[in-house]
Amino acid sequence: MDRRAVRIDYLTISFRRADLSLAEAWCVRRFGQPESGPGRYFLECSKNYADGGCLLLFDSERDNMKDHAVLSLTGEACKYLGDKQLLELFHEARTQWGGHATRVDVANDLFGRGKGLIQRVGEGCMTGELVGARVHSPAVNYKGSEIAGEGWYIGKRGKAGSGRCVCVYDKGLETGQMERGEWVRWETRFYDECADKALALYAKADTPGRMLLAFDAFQFRENTGASHVDRRPMCKWWNEIRQSTDTADFIRRSRSDTTAAGFVKWVNTAVAPCLEIIRKEAGISWDDLMMGICGKVDTENARKKQHVQDVTQQLLHGFIDDDGIEHDSIFAVLWKQTVRGYDIDAV
Repeated sequence: MDRRAVRIDYLTISFRRADLSLAEAWCVRRFGQPESGPGRYFLECSKNYADGGCLLLFDSERDNMKDHAVLSLTGEACKYLGDKQLLELFHEARTQWGGHATRVDVANDLFGRGKGLIQRVGEGCMTGELVGARVHSPAVNYKGSEIAGEGWYIGKRGKAGSGRCVCVYDKGLETGQMERGEWVRWETRFYDECADKALALYAKADTPGRMLLAFDAFQFRENTGASHVDRRPMCKWWNEIRQSTDTADFIRRSRSDTTAAGFVKWVNTAVAPCLEIIRKEAGISWDDLMMGICGKVDTENARKKQHVQDVTQQLLHGFIDDDGIEHDSIFAVLWKQTVRGYDIDAV
């Protein structure tokens, strides 16, 4: 057996709260009447269809309700509906509900050809062949002394990451339906802006193109030491899995250009609060603080030198305030502000 398949395995759509009735009608037509339940994603209510396979989440009618709602479809619901109905839903949500995809999982199933893939992916991650992510880790599950599941994770999930991550795992072992290596799934999960871009491309692509969409979330290139990754040839084993030598088209989040307004906002939210802590703890005025940064400072009214040193150490290594709240070091604060909105997983 040597065959492949691709399908949407998870889908979440955010849309206008004002069009909730349209989403409810869609859900009832496909899954029947719902049960009420608790909310998720910071929304207080939910309607549960198909034993949780489909969730509709929203705020109740009130003055300060959130202006959006969420439709979430699990793998089982996606399998039941099929790609055609899911893409029709995406089109309807975009054109009629003011919606957009916030998560989509694209699953490539490899039957027969996946033997050794998980191990090869792990080797590629560990030897510097992986391009597009710095975070990766293995995952092995045991049932007694027997391996009940194995895989490899690439990238960070959700908003903390680059908008895309991959899980390569043995689906046959997980389900108990096949022997080890007979059914391997390459599952790429797209989030937020990347999810909407990926699903729009998925709708236009043929079957090989849809598979490449999932595979090309990241790349594996020979570790030749070249300073620019595009000068490194793709690994032979990787091209064999992709079954294509076409140039990969990464889906990325949009980058924001640095502006004067953005820089001022960063200074106001990150730098100024830290300087204010230093000023207060040192017992000096803003003028003296600025003089100290730019030149000499009049320390006549400043507190003892040792106290200032202690405060400086707290800022360097993090500290706990009077309310028991832990704060990051000044370096961590500045780093988070600097990389916010950038795809730091990408090479």
